Amino acid sequence: MFAGRGRYHWTLFAADEPLHRPDANAHRTGTAADLGAFLERLNLHPCWLVGEVDADLATAVDALAHVVVIEPVYGLRRAGVLAHVAARLLEAGVVESLSSLQPLYLREP
Repeated sequence: MFAGRGRYHWTLFAADEPLHRPDANAHRTGTAADLGAFLERLNLHPCWLVGEVDADLATAVDALAHVVVIEPVYGLRRAGVLAHVAARLLEAGVVESLSSLQPLYLREP
């Protein structure tokens, strides 16, 4: 989520689609204030915020009752977590090739 230099990267996942793989058009990049404003517009939908939540982002979402910040330990990038996600995708048959399972580090175009 935190992309460095005050930038954040985010996308949405529906609770009933845990294996959803958003395409490039579904991703957004901006400041903590941008992400806070985006989440504020979703005020009718409960949101879980998972990832690296620093002080700026915590401040930006603090007043949003529909946003729950998940404990940071669940946002850690661990090989075991990535392997678990890959195994679920393989089991569900939604992966075209093994190379598509490697982590993708996104940057602004």
